[in-house]
Amino acid sequence: MPCTLTTPEREFAASLAAGQGVQVRVWDRAKLDGLMATHADLEASFTRNQLYDAAKVFGQEQAMLMGGLPDVGARVAGLGRQVDGLDDHWTVDFARQGETVVQTLRGKHPRAHEISPVEFTVTGNGPWAPELTAAVRRSLGFGVPEEVVLPREAVHCLTVNGPDWLSGQHRDIEVRWRPVVAVPPGERGVDVVFLDGEQVTASYPGTLGHLGSGSIGRSVHVELPGREAGAAGSPQD
Repeated sequence: MPCTLTTPEREFAASLAAGQGVQVRVWDRAKLDGLMATHADLEASFTRNQLYDAAKVFGQEQAMLMGGLPDVGARVAGLGRQVDGLDDHWTVDFARQGETVVQTLRGKHPRAHEISPVEFTVTGNGPWAPELTAAVRRSLGFGVPEEVVLPREAVHCLTVNGPDWLSGQHRDIEVRWRPVVAVPPGERGVDVVFLDGEQVTASYPGTLGHLGSGSIGRSVHVELPGREAGAAGSPQD
């Protein structure tokens, strides 16, 4: 309740559980204020005048940076708070590298991708070079942990489906991706064994670096002392 309870009011609320086999907890103004302070971006998404705040930030960006570098930090932090208020589940981290602004999508909590999924669809311009086709097949087909780069001339468009502020089509872009490195907990130590029929011809202890999967089969990456080993195979392998 959005008020501060008196002692009699708290006692009355607690008495509601008498003989009911339930526990009563009261969230009043103090509790709610504490939660709002912890999650200020949620409060901003409901209470701020978005047009006014955006115009105010725009006006600041046109002003002189009379305070030097501290002003830069303050402006960037203010803009970041505006971005944080766009969505309950996602935000964008940003950085300037020369004339390029890099934007990185970040979930605000571990279940952001489940509650508010974001999908990326790449439409290509073909035909692609054999090396690029093979790299895409390794990544999407087997989940091999290597970065794939689609140059501008290979990409017709990138379509993003998700929250309204994030969705749209993007053209004249380079697309890069890399599978998430996945290793089962407690299963880092492995042995790489070579067989001749049923007879072991060699065995090397190693550390499991990645287990991947894709539309064709699975991949495994193992680090051996002084070397690395990787393999990808079809579902039958």
